[in-house]
Amino acid sequence: MNYLWPTTRGWVVVLSGIVWLFVALVNGTLFALFFAWACFSLMVVSMISAWCSLKGISIKRGSPGHAIAGQKSSLPFEVKNSRRRRRQPFFILEKLSFVASQTQVSAAPSLGPRENALVERDILPLRRGEFQLNAVTLRSGDPAGLFCRQHRIILPDALLIYPAIESIEGLRLEPEATTSRQRDASVATTGLSQDFYGIRDYVPTDGLRRIHWRSSARQRKLMSREFERASLLCVAIVLDVPSAEVCEKGGENLEALVKTAASLVHACGAFHCLFACAIGGQKPLFIQPQDITEIHEEIQTTLARLDPGTDNAFSENIETWGLSLPRGSVVFYLSLDCSDAVRLTVENLLQSGLDLRWIAATKPVFSHRKTSKATTWTNDQSPLLSPGGLCHPVLLEPDMTLTEAFSRWSGSRLQEVP
Repeated sequence: MNYLWPTTRGWVVVLSGIVWLFVALVNGTLFALFFAWACFSLMVVSMISAWCSLKGISIKRGSPGHAIAGQKSSLPFEVKNSRRRRRQPFFILEKLSFVASQTQVSAAPSLGPRENALVERDILPLRRGEFQLNAVTLRSGDPAGLFCRQHRIILPDALLIYPAIESIEGLRLEPEATTSRQRDASVATTGLSQDFYGIRDYVPTDGLRRIHWRSSARQRKLMSREFERASLLCVAIVLDVPSAEVCEKGGENLEALVKTAASLVHACGAFHCLFACAIGGQKPLFIQPQDITEIHEEIQTTLARLDPGTDNAFSENIETWGLSLPRGSVVFYLSLDCSDAVRLTVENLLQSGLDLRWIAATKPVFSHRKTSKATTWTNDQSPLLSPGGLCHPVLLEPDMTLTEAFSRWSGSRLQEVP
């Protein structure tokens, strides 16, 4: 759509012309008539100049890729002047629903004859999801500022925003009870322990510290050192998100749990461990233990598009999936409630020999912003089982950091204060 309308300054010039024309007709003075025609001539020239200001300007989107909620990202535009005369600066406007100020305004520079330019645009996405980008508006005018010209262009595209990631300081991934046999055992897979395994060809993801320079000189190509994995470290995440337990306004507890899961995936990427996940929702995802580098992007994409679901068989599928995990695997169970059904699933996973760590973001806590019960710790107990054998989750709160939440394990057991 094309629009052309007078600015406030333009209306002042039009009214001035009308006033001078009225004075000329009443008094019959040539001086007033000259000023009236000057105002009208200026308006006509400015209108033609504003109409032609966007002629020959083309625009397309740069590669949006993906973004992360809470972190600055770039959504550039590529603009081009296809005409042989210079173009004055203009503005690019676009409505984005995932930022604080929904209408984003960017200034394009003056373009020379047949010149291309890249317009950088930094945004701060506030929420995750897959968003469709549609129309942009170009806005310009005449040099005198009497008219505003606007041109709307459809530029369809999609932007995937990953969940926000929070640093978790002091995260412990070792099982609470590790036998000496597990500590001393090694497997025929490669990892980052201190036990030398062999030499292989260098790949771009290897760091310079892993290059074996003598072998590289001998083979006349870069060679990397590999090490045995010192233990069977397997980490898993269960994300149980029934739609009935999501807060009505904004889904704060759901977003807090998704952020927790994304932060765990990001933190585990630095450990080069085996990783598995069971993610609920409308499109459940079950992944058996694999190298985390191979499935990292798939998991983050699933978390970005996650919508709560109503699959009642998810708990049964979790127990079946849990049988594929090695004994002693560290499992982070993230749920939206602490119902008896969830507690039973957690206990069944515990009985299968998994090291379970339960975190819950319940609807009452996030809806009413109430503080959970005070807790106390003893160092000679497990963090999840009470003396009676019941499981107790760590309750996330709206203002609680993930470092604070995960520090509640520290080799201790959570007990309620009477």
